[in-house]
Amino acid sequence: MEVVVQILLVLFYILSGIIAFYFLLPAFLFISYYLKGGLKKKFSYDPRGRQFEFAAIITAHQDIRFVPPFVDSFLKQHYPNFKVYVVADDCDIAALDFNDERIIILKPEVALHSKIKSIQYAIDHYVNDPDVMIIFDSDNLVHPDYLKNLCGYFQQGFRVVQ
Repeated sequence: MEVVVQILLVLFYILSGIIAFYFLLPAFLFISYYLKGGLKKKFSYDPRGRQFEFAAIITAHQDIRFVPPFVDSFLKQHYPNFKVYVVADDCDIAALDFNDERIIILKPEVALHSKIKSIQYAIDHYVNDPDVMIIFDSDNLVHPDYLKNLCGYFQQGFRVVQ
């Protein structure tokens, strides 16, 4: 009986050690990353640096009720070099009236019924080729400094930002 209790106790300690390892490893990695200066790096926007042109694609399928708030949040950007392509797939666009040349409403003649096809449709209808493409869902909103911050990363040499 004592042997069984000792074996169970050893198994308990091993299991406790494994669980503690998995809980403490992320904290250890974060602390070591912080001590190496990983959190001190800040990528800020340089107004004298290259000004990237952004193409924001928003796909809406049979529902445009979230498009006006999204476009409104995008028009409040502190970075002016962008175009927003709204692909209204199988939508009534009568309520979409924006008085800004940076907002392009695209309505495919034939319903696409696919986000990938909507994205390709927007790419095929670019007014000019952008430097950066951003894809949004119709229910997203963007912070006014979103494009400035994103531009800062691209100015530092990043090629893809997620």
